[in-house]
Amino acid sequence: MSTWMKSMTDAAKSGAAQASTMAHTAKIKAEISLLESKISGLKRDWGETCFDAYQRGDHGAVQREHLKARNSIDVESAKLDAKRRELDAAKAPVAPAGPVTVASMPIATPVTATQTMAITVPANASPGQQIAVVLPSGQQLQAIVPPNAAPGSVFHIQV
Repeated sequence: MSTWMKSMTDAAKSGAAQASTMAHTAKIKAEISLLESKISGLKRDWGETCFDAYQRGDHGAVQREHLKARNSIDVESAKLDAKRRELDAAKAPVAPAGPVTVASMPIATPVTATQTMAITVPANASPGQQIAVVLPSGQQLQAIVPPNAAPGSVFHIQV
């Protein structure tokens, strides 16, 4: 497989992985929203039930309904906390096991024998990580993602 084709295949795989992560994140956010709505509904139902019991002067019923609602809300709150942790974990960057190959194009042609290359930080790369860069000539070299470089940002190297 040519270097160009491998680069395109890697880019497609990276895009598919990003889409999968975004879909998973959206699913978790929807589940969080449903749990928040369920908790609000439990509170609303408790208020309606307790209002009637309180109006009748049945304080024992108010206490029982409060405990019942509190237990249900605690269960749903625990689920909500778990989903929030899952969302945080899904958003956390995952460093790949090995170098990430990045195809790049020269952004300038200086008068000297070296060229400056623009490198886009891959979605699965993090600052300080070593990535493989494929030059237009097909040559592969290693570059270190600079500090504070986020996925999708661009940094430059001399080649």
